[in-house]
Amino acid sequence: SVFGIGKYLFKFGAVGLLGGLASSTLGLFGLRELGQSAVGKQRESLGLGITPGQMEAFKTDMGRYVDQSILGKVANAQNNYEGRVWLGMATGLNQNQVLEAKPDDLAIQAMIKAHEWWNRTPPSMRTEENLRATGFPQSGFTLEDMRRLGGTSLPLLTEAQALYNKDKKAFEISPETSNAWYKLTRQLEVAGKTIEAVLINKLDALAPKIGNVIEELTQDATALIDGFLNPKNIARFSEAIQGAVEYLGSPKFIQGIKDFGEAVSDVTQFILKVSRLFGGRDDQMELGKTSEFTKQDEILINSGDKSRLMATLEAERGLPSGLLDSVYAAESGRGKYLVSEAGALGPFQFYPTTAQEYGVTDPMNFGQSAVGAANFYADLMKHYHGDIKKSLAAYNWGYGNVDREIKKHGNEWETQAPKETRDYIDRVMAEMSRLHGDSISSNDVKKHIDRGLSNMPRAGNGITVPGESKHKENDGVGFSRFLDALSKRQAKANAATNINIWNDTSSRIAVSVNGAAF
Repeated sequence: SVFGIGKYLFKFGAVGLLGGLASSTLGLFGLRELGQSAVGKQRESLGLGITPGQMEAFKTDMGRYVDQSILGKVANAQNNYEGRVWLGMATGLNQNQVLEAKPDDLAIQAMIKAHEWWNRTPPSMRTEENLRATGFPQSGFTLEDMRRLGGTSLPLLTEAQALYNKDKKAFEISPETSNAWYKLTRQLEVAGKTIEAVLINKLDALAPKIGNVIEELTQDATALIDGFLNPKNIARFSEAIQGAVEYLGSPKFIQGIKDFGEAVSDVTQFILKVSRLFGGRDDQMELGKTSEFTKQDEILINSGDKSRLMATLEAERGLPSGLLDSVYAAESGRGKYLVSEAGALGPFQFYPTTAQEYGVTDPMNFGQSAVGAANFYADLMKHYHGDIKKSLAAYNWGYGNVDREIKKHGNEWETQAPKETRDYIDRVMAEMSRLHGDSISSNDVKKHIDRGLSNMPRAGNGITVPGESKHKENDGVGFSRFLDALSKRQAKANAATNINIWNDTSSRIAVSVNGAAF
């Protein structure tokens, strides 16, 4: 028979249809693949000594830099006395740390060390012979891996590590879940194979009665093939293929692809704009944001003096004295914790998008990060008319969230903020107070500013305020005492103060305090 089509069709119709009922029940929605995937991930991760979530996160976030097989190589080295020694050399960890760590964490640590080795080693010394003395080859890293990791910037590697720490939880599959999927797929597979075996055994009894049917199917198939695959139809088919090829290369098709790409881009930008309305540290500020540093910024960044850099940035951007150092302490413990599980990087904990918007190409660089944070806070302070608490909340929680709660709850917005954000505000304010060494609280500042702006005289006590006073009462003395307290505080530190105040029309009033002269 032609291609044995009769026998094939019969087997497909009888055995395939009835024997595959159980399988199609699961396969209809792709559930068979889900079950097999869950079981397969469990088996593979158990062989590596890690969880399915850790394995999948490593493949997703670190797989762009090294092959996922590095996990198995590191795991094997970890279970070998000599291998542990090499792993210790490659990672910089002691033997106890190597023994207690998971293979995925060891692999990531070794990747970062590989980057450092490559970039501090002179090109002439980057040889396989020298590499063998580092422990990297014995831990599974090839010279090609070293070149790739060395050519990758450290911020990209630390960003991938932060994403890994986040994704390994999201990708986790518990042993109970894997076992439940195994039981389900096994039951269906057993049912399908049982039905197929019964049908196959029964076919022998049916064979004599259906022999003629099979012969007729074979004849019909032969006639069908001869009628369809004739020279005329083959020529038509060839012409259709040629037409499709010509269209795919035509300007019309290429323009259509470009139009489609532009439409996708527009939709993506719309989604990003909508998502920003719901807050997050990745919000895009349109108020004075900059994508590159000035020459003066570059000079400050390269100065190497952190305290001077932060003080200068505060004075130039009109920020409260001590704000940046206090934020530095709250965000990263003054450089102790540079990578968060949520993916924020560096001394001032920038997310990649925010860093890009404020010209921070290397969030791990203190100077760049400090300038970016100063610019960000300058935007926030302007946006919230000098309200330090709202600005702090927006930096931590996202200005979209803060704006939404202000609109809903007015002055009670802070009660709606997460505990993390409220604690963040308290930590920064407390650190600012500690740095100043005085008892002037944020409530004192707000009280005096609110009263002073509307009641200060236009001239008197050495203070000059533009515009008319809104009220007849003169409470300028109270505000003057506030300025005097600030002046004495700064005198202790032998520094000057720039106070920036915004009035009800959002115009900024700059009051320079220097000793007793206002």
